[in-house]
Amino acid sequence: MKGLGKRVTVAFLSVVALLTVSGVISLFELSNLSADTGKVLTMSGSEMKVAKGLLSAAYNHNRAMIDVAILGDEAQKMACGKAAKAIDSQITSARKGASAAVVASLDSLAKVAVQLQQLADGYSSVVKVKVAEATMGNGADSLGAKPAVKSAATAVVEVVEQPVDGKKWFKENYEPAYNHFLKLVDHYSTVAETELAPHTEQLSNNAYRSVMPVLISLAVMIAIVLMLYYFLYIYAVKPIVGINKALSDYLSFKLPYKTKVTMIDEVKSLNDNIEHLINASKSNLKQE
Repeated sequence: MKGLGKRVTVAFLSVVALLTVSGVISLFELSNLSADTGKVLTMSGSEMKVAKGLLSAAYNHNRAMIDVAILGDEAQKMACGKAAKAIDSQITSARKGASAAVVASLDSLAKVAVQLQQLADGYSSVVKVKVAEATMGNGADSLGAKPAVKSAATAVVEVVEQPVDGKKWFKENYEPAYNHFLKLVDHYSTVAETELAPHTEQLSNNAYRSVMPVLISLAVMIAIVLMLYYFLYIYAVKPIVGINKALSDYLSFKLPYKTKVTMIDEVKSLNDNIEHLINASKSNLKQE
């Protein structure tokens, strides 16, 4: 390739092409990074929403059961049923698209939620208790004579209703199941967070890939600019400075026009033309 203009044009176009390619690659990787980030944020937000919904519904169920067992408000059993339906709804929505580990955790939550509602449905403020049992039949008469015919014995059981200690029942029956449910919600959050680990790693890889083209192009661009500076200085700036000095010495001190600089292309042609012009001028002066 000859011509200083072509060399400079190719050099700068190479820099432009490199920046364009690296920019396109970076935009593509940034698009992937944005998609993966959105996916991770969506999954994390969905997991947090489900966990929050489960805890809120469980709290409502617990609060309603306190009203029923401790405060004696049997009407709050309806609130327990409403809270149980909310828990079931949250678990059903969380199962969609979930992994096997998350589904197993949700199944455990569903079982304990059913136990909580069964406890609520089965609770009663009174309980029937057997307090006495007796056997009745034909015995001796008032004179002490034994009856001629004996009849079958009849068992009589007396059952009465006694109030239930709601606070004790709540502490011994409901509270353990409720605490177990809270632990399972925490376990579900941990499992769901673990499922995000591969996506987080992929996110890190995409971020690395989106940055690397820019770094590589930056390093190559710096190298190209330094090379461009070197070649421009060697083959353009330095020869022009040499030509200018030699020409100034000739015009000022009548020194022979002589440059000691390596030249190529148009710069060499310019130097040759100047030297030819000076020689022609000297020849004309001698002829006159």
